[in-house]
Amino acid sequence: MRITEDEYAEILNRSGVRGAESGEKAKSDTRGAQAARRRSKPQQREHQEQVKLFEMAEQGSSIYPELELLNGSLNGVRLTIGQATKAKKAGMKQGYPDINLPVQRKGYAGMFIELKVGYNKVSPEQKAWLKRLKDEGYYCEVCYSAVEAWDIIVEYLNG
Repeated sequence: MRITEDEYAEILNRSGVRGAESGEKAKSDTRGAQAARRRSKPQQREHQEQVKLFEMAEQGSSIYPELELLNGSLNGVRLTIGQATKAKKAGMKQGYPDINLPVQRKGYAGMFIELKVGYNKVSPEQKAWLKRLKDEGYYCEVCYSAVEAWDIIVEYLNG
């Protein structure tokens, strides 16, 4: 099922993404807003973008029920040394992608997204994970905003 422009705008609007009320896909902010975001902590901004993406996915799950399978890793969360030790023992791996959609499409076994904001770059561990996952038949992308990630997910689901 394909999403219409109106449905897309409604999902963005309900999720609080700027520009949605006009029916246009959300576009980049002004340079001043981008500069302000770069000054805030990158992990907070990545978290905010990831939360925004999951809000959009929740709104869009009536159109794409597969979005109920969309999940995120907690790798970007700051942990105490004790918590980090427990997480590592329980299988948390450095560099694992932020978002996973275990739905087959377009000949892929599923999809992984690494979310970055501002000047953040993909780490060597993240690059290694994405390469390995691609080699195993997964569709992998690096996205720099919730809206970009949403667009990629919708395109993937539409096949």
